[in-house]
Amino acid sequence: MPKRNPHFWLLLLLIASGIVLLLYRDAEGQVILPEDDCLRCAAKALRGDFGKLQEWQRVGYAQFMEHGPTWKRAWCTDYFPDEGFPRGQGTRWSYPVNERCAACNELPGFSFVWSNRFGIRQVLDTGADSNDRHARNGTKHRPSAGHWLDIWVPRAGMFGFTSEVMPVAAVRGRQPAKWKHGGAPKHTWLDY
Repeated sequence: MPKRNPHFWLLLLLIASGIVLLLYRDAEGQVILPEDDCLRCAAKALRGDFGKLQEWQRVGYAQFMEHGPTWKRAWCTDYFPDEGFPRGQGTRWSYPVNERCAACNELPGFSFVWSNRFGIRQVLDTGADSNDRHARNGTKHRPSAGHWLDIWVPRAGMFGFTSEVMPVAAVRGRQPAKWKHGGAPKHTWLDY
């Protein structure tokens, strides 16, 4: 067997990489974005389409790209200053409430959620255990959902809802799972 030049493998790797990059572009040379709404938003955010990201946003979008989103129907509500949650008040895990915050009992603390209605949030708070039962039971005015999620907003209804069932993507955070009662609940959103 003839001895190959050591640069042969490097050249072969470069050619293969070029082919892969060409396959991910359309006829005009634009990078083809993922079809999943969450992943498409994450790809755009990470390449800078929305301006400079805060570090927690960068980490969240990178987690979605690395692990993929887990989509569920969630009963989404919002909490706000007029309900007694002023900006900066501490959450269950001592983080200040702000536009970063979401509350959820069936996602571990520090996981990320995304919806095309409210964007990316990080689970830094929890709520009443009864919220999850109410989500699954539904009402005559609201369909049932698999989970409950509460997002903090500076004013009620700023995203066009205060209580609505919608598809929401979730992904784990980089930290180990942290649960409200110390262990995973019966109905967890993610396989941890």
